[in-house]
Amino acid sequence: MRPAESNISSVMISALNTFKDRDQLPTMLMPELQSRVQIDTVNHIDFDLMTDEERFYRIRDVLTSELRVDSYDSYCRKKNLVEYRQLFSYFLNKYTGYTLESIGRFIGKNHSTVIHSIKRVKGYMEWDKAYRAKVELIDGML
Repeated sequence: MRPAESNISSVMISALNTFKDRDQLPTMLMPELQSRVQIDTVNHIDFDLMTDEERFYRIRDVLTSELRVDSYDSYCRKKNLVEYRQLFSYFLNKYTGYTLESIGRFIGKNHSTVIHSIKRVKGYMEWDKAYRAKVELIDGML
């Protein structure tokens, strides 16, 4: 995603969070941009009230739709699948009380791989603005 798109997306997410219904969105937001945002404001608000298991499924669903991954193979090293597993580990660690070992079992890896994934995501976010915008966009959808 280009930086300009991430700015547009963050503005749209802010707008969606202030309006309860998509029909109430300001007319200045173009219809094609409205359709690109795949966020349910009710789910976004309820994320804080979810159990760890519900958060697990919400994180999985958002990542699957945003990264366009149907299913992940724990042995596959394709870039999009590796990125999915890394982001999945990062968000599970950030938003749930699961241990590193538990997260590792979810993705078919061990706890040290989870630690490496979390460090990798944080490292990429420090120096790659586009990657940081992508992670923040996904984070906003949770």
